[in-house]
Amino acid sequence: MKSCKAAKNAGAFGAKQMGAGGGGCMLAIAPGRQEEVARAIEKVGGRASVDF
Repeated sequence: MKSCKAAKNAGAFGAKQMGAGGGGCMLAIAPGRQEEVARAIEKVGGRASVDF
C-alpha cells in the first residue's frame, strides 16, 4: 500500500498491488514520469523496474 501511495504522489495516474495477499508486486501507470515514480517507490523500500 505504501508503494502505491508513493507512486500516485509522485505523479502516477494510478497504481495497483497484486499477488497473493495483496502484495508482492505492483503496477503503476506513469507516462512521462517513470523515473520520478520509480525513485518514489524505491524510497519507501520497493524495487522498481521501468519499462517503456
